[in-house]
Amino acid sequence: MKAAKHTFFIHTALEVGGQCTITGDDVKHMQRVLRLRPGDRVSLVGPGAIAYQAVLTSFGTDNARFKITGAQPATGEPSLSMILLQGIPKGDKLELVIQKGTELGMGWLVPVMAERSVVQLNAERADRRHTRWQRVAEEAAKQCGRGVVPVVGQPAPLVDALRQVPGGYPVLMAYEGEQTRGIRSVLRRLAEKPPPGIALLVGPEGGWTEGEVQAATSYGVLIVGLGPRILRTETAGLAMLVMVMYELGDLGGERIVGKKGGLLRPWLQG
Repeated sequence: MKAAKHTFFIHTALEVGGQCTITGDDVKHMQRVLRLRPGDRVSLVGPGAIAYQAVLTSFGTDNARFKITGAQPATGEPSLSMILLQGIPKGDKLELVIQKGTELGMGWLVPVMAERSVVQLNAERADRRHTRWQRVAEEAAKQCGRGVVPVVGQPAPLVDALRQVPGGYPVLMAYEGEQTRGIRSVLRRLAEKPPPGIALLVGPEGGWTEGEVQAATSYGVLIVGLGPRILRTETAGLAMLVMVMYELGDLGGERIVGKKGGLLRPWLQG
């Protein structure tokens, strides 16, 4: 059977052999951009990260109708939950971070209103930006075959953002002033007993203030360095996601559980 090339997200569970009708902007995208025709196959990802195989049967005035031919768990979700607490940058840089972070496996992003954030959002601007940010996450999730759409939270001050991190999730804060503890050594220690998830904290263009670093430390956040070069804010978060997914997740190939409970590369087992 020919595999589906395109993914769409739905909000209700479906039954194999049943029908599904989709409305809204997705229909316009199907017709005008993808140019789908009756008989074409798509993947409809629903609650619980279930991917339904569906065949387009017809277009209505403002809807598309599908027949459900199969169902299976979506394959695009990492086993490790990743949260990115990102200092709000200037311009549309956050959209880039959301898009690429979604591709890398990020599950949740909280925009952080840091002391040195250039962008200051009132309630109305924050709502407009948030709607746009969530749409970017959904479009990226469709493109890369995710099983869920990452959640983009409402902008929050640093301490409020930290309070949203679930218990048991270590939080790593990138800070250019940290010269002794590198992120590599921290991740390799975590690999000995992998946590259910991890949160990454990145500052805005101006970086963190000493007061913010102290506040984060008081919450048990681990301050880490990323190397000898200063990374832009939109680079730092993505670089950390790559490092975490490579050391603790599924980026770069399969990970297996070693004899001591840690994750080992297959060629190191034995």
